[in-house]
Amino acid sequence: PDSHQHLLPLAAFFAGHNQAEQAFKTSKACAAAYPHSPRALIALAAAYQRKQMPVEAEKYYEQAATLDPAFLRELAAFHEGPGNHARARELRRKQVELQQLNVVTRFQQAMRENDYKQAEELLARAEQLYPERESEWTQERVRLLTEKGDLEAAYSLQKKYYESLPKYAARQDALSALVDLAVRLEKSAEAQAFLQKYLQQHPGDYAARHRWED
Repeated sequence: PDSHQHLLPLAAFFAGHNQAEQAFKTSKACAAAYPHSPRALIALAAAYQRKQMPVEAEKYYEQAATLDPAFLRELAAFHEGPGNHARARELRRKQVELQQLNVVTRFQQAMRENDYKQAEELLARAEQLYPERESEWTQERVRLLTEKGDLEAAYSLQKKYYESLPKYAARQDALSALVDLAVRLEKSAEAQAFLQKYLQQHPGDYAARHRWED
């Protein structure tokens, strides 16, 4: 188990069992044995990150991504963590150029960056590519409209979605989102009506009842 070929899985084992120092020593030994292995360098970078040593972690994340651009994802995630969004965006753009990011990941990235025009285009593309995920895209479109500030459109779409759900479906989350939008639009009477009707069908839902009483 102390041969170099076992060091990487051994380091992962130690990390998964909260043995950070042992994981660090093992990752360091593996990187020393295989200095041109991006996987070994990624493991060492993660070990440094767990030790809260960001300068050293960045160094090895950068080296790994240079050796193999497939590891740009880990490098971008590292920069996103402490809030270095400019560098993270640069790396995400590079991933797009290399066709490493699928349309859904790119949509989520556009939403994080408040790039609503790009998000709209990517969401439309996702709807075309994955029509079987219609409910998911509807919720994402409600989210997009809400974040853009078009609350009326978001409310209208959420209401349509909620009313389309079969009675036996899990509707709590959809109802909660609908009520939130109604309250923001000062449609208190409509919010109460939705809750009251739901409670007639689900009298034991105490969270909904508490919301209705409020």
